Amino acid sequence: MTPNAPLPGAPADTRHELEDFNTWAIRWPAKRYNNLDLPVRQAGHFYSVNNKVSPAEANGFYYLCVAAGTSGAAGEPRWPVRMYRTVADGGVTWKAYPLYDWLKAAGNRIDWTEMVGGPGGYDHPDPRFGPDAITWAYKKYPYGYAHGYFRHEFEAGFTRFDGGTGLAGWPHEVDLWLAADWQHQGIDESEEFDNTSYGLDPGWWEINSVYIRAIKDGWGRRVFRPILEYGEGYRGADIPFSLNKTYYFRITHEPGGAYGKGKVVFNVYSDPARTSLAGASAIDLPIAVNFHGPVRILHNSTDRSMKVSTGWVANVNFQANAGN
Repeated sequence: MTPNAPLPGAPADTRHELEDFNTWAIRWPAKRYNNLDLPVRQAGHFYSVNNKVSPAEANGFYYLCVAAGTSGAAGEPRWPVRMYRTVADGGVTWKAYPLYDWLKAAGNRIDWTEMVGGPGGYDHPDPRFGPDAITWAYKKYPYGYAHGYFRHEFEAGFTRFDGGTGLAGWPHEVDLWLAADWQHQGIDESEEFDNTSYGLDPGWWEINSVYIRAIKDGWGRRVFRPILEYGEGYRGADIPFSLNKTYYFRITHEPGGAYGKGKVVFNVYSDPARTSLAGASAIDLPIAVNFHGPVRILHNSTDRSMKVSTGWVANVNFQANAGN
């Protein structure tokens, strides 16, 4: 398969609150800019494009002017409380952004700055910590890039990773790569089902996910930890990492394994040619899995830790049925 090949006839996604940056799709931002002390919207005031305002009553969002004009003379518009929705206000058009709005993405690289793993607005009274701290980001590849014996490569690093436990004892963790086996589609349209953001067929769904996570171990060391979610879960050996360093990942789904059902191998290198191994790990699959998707490159869970990370992922190359 050819990376980035378009999927013929893929329907346009009209259901999800996605913001596209070149070949990236982003969901549920989680980085706080300096948007906590913005001016409150005024009636009969001229606003230029890129002006920002807050509603009179905080709701977890700020509003960016995307069409210049004079605001309405009456009260506030009915502010949307879903990401990227727009609302007319006299001659102005506002676009809704959460107070956590987070990263830069261009070409084959994504950077995040002070991304906070913390509580969503549904369980925290302070809107600065909402509306939701889950983050998803993925390359816009066709469905099927985790099929067969795949080979996925990317590079990543951190300049800050707090790790440890935070609010209410929740751990700080950032998943750099995730592949899932979503065999059925749930009826909740808030779910993502594959890399083109449309589902397979109606009905219930079940999931087996494999991912590699940045976390601190019990000794306080920063490590990349491979995990398979199946039943109680399976873990591979931890791979230590340092800040301010680029690591070159190669993740492969291969035949064999202790159960004869295949294995997922995680090799991390210190050089772009992937000749100097910094660490290796593997998870033996207890069942035969053909990962259907999605494949995510960044998944920051709502772990409520209120801990912070800054980092990047670049040069993503997904190949399915690669033969390894």
